[in-house]
Amino acid sequence: MSKPCAECGLEELDDLNCRTQGIIRQAELTQAAAETLRQFRQKYDGARSSYVKARGEAAPVVQELAKKAATLINKIRCLLEEQEIKKLDQAWKRVAQDLADCPGLTGCCVHDPCDFDLNVENVPLKVLVEREADVKRRTDAAVECFKEVVEEPVALPQRVTKLQAKIAAIESDLGGETKSKEELHRLYVRAVVAAFELRDAQIWRGFANVHAFMDCLCRGLTCALRGHRALAVLGGAIATQKCRQEAHKAYCKRLREDPVDDVLTQYAKLTRLDEDAE
Repeated sequence: MSKPCAECGLEELDDLNCRTQGIIRQAELTQAAAETLRQFRQKYDGARSSYVKARGEAAPVVQELAKKAATLINKIRCLLEEQEIKKLDQAWKRVAQDLADCPGLTGCCVHDPCDFDLNVENVPLKVLVEREADVKRRTDAAVECFKEVVEEPVALPQRVTKLQAKIAAIESDLGGETKSKEELHRLYVRAVVAAFELRDAQIWRGFANVHAFMDCLCRGLTCALRGHRALAVLGGAIATQKCRQEAHKAYCKRLREDPVDDVLTQYAKLTRLDEDAE
């Protein structure tokens, strides 16, 4: 004859339900991110060939524009006093220093290794929520960087075209009638700024070569992948913890309203334990 069940295991059933909710939530978050990551991978795979083409076509044009900018600067310098040139150069140096402090102008915008902690066992809900917010912030930053950099094969030719127009406009404005000092000052600064924008750090966005460009994309994609994976794990753990909190609240509510049945249930358990011990 089998012995009666000493414990019905309702707590275990509640916990199983909460773990199931966590698994479902993790799967939902994973599925939601899958399509975005698939599109990112497609863009990454096509980026190398398109960037090689864009950079190869831009290189000789940039070289020629840089020569034109240098020629224009020298021409305008010949029309200015030495003291004027000195002060204009000093003014540009000050502005250039401020410009250098502006974020996101050149180089790769992903510096985070995105080594997220995936351990969620026995971690308090408050800590999980804080970690989720931190991971989301870092992941969003990497995603935005990837989206921006992956468009470089399109953005690069646009920058070159814009600089062609700038140089042509300076050449046109410099010709013709005699210019006032104020006009020459402005032309000089325009030429200096154009020359600055044609430097490697600016025109190539800080990417020394194709490898540097692809490395930045890889870092962005890797961080996005790790981030979405961590967010799915954390989201699942948070769903589990919230479910447990709600279950505990419901249990406490029932106890406050009428604890009699629970007392009798505990009495029955104690009685069975005594009987088993005899």
